[in-house]
Amino acid sequence: MKNDSAKFLKQGQIAHDICTEKSVPEAFAKWLFYKEEIPGWKFVFSTEGIGPTGIPTSRDFPKGGFLRSMYAGNHLVFFDDTTMEEMLSLGGSNIPVDYSIMFETNAASYIESKQNGSDKEVIETFTSILDEIIEYDFNYDYILYQIENSHNLSTENASKRIYDKLVALEIFRYLDKDHYIKTGEMKPVVPMSKIIKEATEKISQMLYIIDHATCESGVLGENYQYFYAIFLKAAIIQLSYGKSDLCQKIEDILSFMHNEINGMFLRELLTVYHFFQKGTELSFFGKIQKNNHNILKALKNMVWDVSAFRTLEQMSTITTEGGRYFVPLILTFDRRMIEIYDLYPVYSCAFWENKKLPIPFPKYSVPEILGQHFDTSEVITDRYFTDIAAAQREHQRQYSQVNLTNLVTKLENELTSIN
Repeated sequence: MKNDSAKFLKQGQIAHDICTEKSVPEAFAKWLFYKEEIPGWKFVFSTEGIGPTGIPTSRDFPKGGFLRSMYAGNHLVFFDDTTMEEMLSLGGSNIPVDYSIMFETNAASYIESKQNGSDKEVIETFTSILDEIIEYDFNYDYILYQIENSHNLSTENASKRIYDKLVALEIFRYLDKDHYIKTGEMKPVVPMSKIIKEATEKISQMLYIIDHATCESGVLGENYQYFYAIFLKAAIIQLSYGKSDLCQKIEDILSFMHNEINGMFLRELLTVYHFFQKGTELSFFGKIQKNNHNILKALKNMVWDVSAFRTLEQMSTITTEGGRYFVPLILTFDRRMIEIYDLYPVYSCAFWENKKLPIPFPKYSVPEILGQHFDTSEVITDRYFTDIAAAQREHQRQYSQVNLTNLVTKLENELTSIN
């Protein structure tokens, strides 16, 4: 086990060096140099423009709606041993990539409205999107919808609405594209009996999620609690300091993540940094203000949105039949959610076949962004972003396990007291 850990750390450092190169050609050259030392690793890089497939992975639709993958740009470049072998032996490689759009609750409502004709404006908006995405070879998934709504199944009225949406989503998943293009009618290519059967099976999956408080996407359970704890602490800091003392706010959240939860969650860290800068001017955080008696509920809803981003990252490790890479995307109509998502553009990602763990690298250095507010960026880097600091957190995680439930309760009480 120790040998595996040491091997992962050594190879992980090489992967870091490859993924943080300034250009894709430089990254490719470094990968070629080290590839024998990192067998089984795969890399994805994101650049501007449209890739050879023409499939958009980041799109703001003219009439509303947003499509995002975990990557910043539309042109994805892939490095791996199999692709290289094909290029050397065949003179090229047709890389099998599975692009799958995930629908959250907001998008599911648009799909249902499109099918039952209940809202003219919503129908017009979604039709404009469907007419565009139907041209591409997307698959469709709605694990996000299932996760978000699993806790509502206990309510009779809500469970009926959930089932109706699942039926609508199944019809969309099996959409007869040719028929739709000719007539504009949404009709499945399979019998309705199959649609009903699969919608019922999705209900069973949601009940499983409730019973086990976890799922393969890693959104529920411990990860959710970590994100909630970070957002609780950020709210406490912001409401305590107001618009002043940005450096102290940064210090406080870094100390909390280093010493109390023993982990640096960079996406969430950068999100709360922008909250410290802009406060409620950042619309995602509009409800995080004093005298809001529903502040805990607001934070929990926000954490669900952040968890969706992490789901994209985790699901990118899935191996599909015939697919060498899996690129999940999210379709949403929530502008506030996308405003936060776009704060952390992912430039590259490394994957190790031995671990179902993506290692994304943002386009910008988080330590440098935070460090610009101090006399020297090393003030932040030396304390929290060195190998020694990471080893300290790893040691703490192994030998003094954080009781997240107790920590969250303590933070909730603290926030309530100052609110």
